[in-house]
Amino acid sequence: MNIKIIDEKEQFAQCETFEITHLLWGTKAIPKTYGKIACWKEHGFLVEMTCEEADPLRTYLKMNDPVSQDSGMEAFLGFWSEETPLYVNVEMNANGATLIQYGTERTDRTFFTEEQIRICQPQAVIEKNCWNICFFLPLELLEEIGGPIPQIAGTKIACNFYKVCEGGNAEQIHYASYSPVDVPEPDFPTGCAQQLPSTDASTDLPVLSGSPMMSALPECHPPRYFPGDDPGCIRDSESHRTIPAALCRSLLLL
Repeated sequence: MNIKIIDEKEQFAQCETFEITHLLWGTKAIPKTYGKIACWKEHGFLVEMTCEEADPLRTYLKMNDPVSQDSGMEAFLGFWSEETPLYVNVEMNANGATLIQYGTERTDRTFFTEEQIRICQPQAVIEKNCWNICFFLPLELLEEIGGPIPQIAGTKIACNFYKVCEGGNAEQIHYASYSPVDVPEPDFPTGCAQQLPSTDASTDLPVLSGSPMMSALPECHPPRYFPGDDPGCIRDSESHRTIPAALCRSLLLL
């Protein structure tokens, strides 16, 4: 899968679909989970995910609550993977409660403020047999965190997507990812993996119909949201850079 650069938000519906299929840490099965990601040129990055789960565990309601204890969908995105292991993680439950952080590993991540989360316009919708989430990461907000992100073909972005539930009863607990994660226990960002080569392999996955949630997002030309604090980025000059295991795969912008 590659990340398509789109000029108009309405083109999002035609973007390639990814599916979360790698079961982790003893998980036997998960509800079918899939999504899309796109680079909206000069604006930022759009993500939408769907889980075919009729009654998801959903207890948390507030921003930056520990939503992974509920049934959750997550995105880990390293927009600067060719320079630093810095990444952004977005985690949401079916109530729309959203946790967003940035950092280089689990122990040094910084929470987005509630205002910054609202800027990302997270939305969740529960339907009869599934639930959906979507969010928008404005380019200027991201560049305040980690520096410029070239929105040109060939730019590499390290990423992974997850379906998790760490709470509830034993039958509800599960972990799964889009790309394999080679760490022995559920501690997503602590291990490191060599940056993987991008792939041009296409997939034959279902397409999200119409992307109604994403089309509802307003046009956005965000101002400067972050104060520009140094997040403690680690820059590796070696030819074989490492990235957090949570990211695992590098995708190309096309």
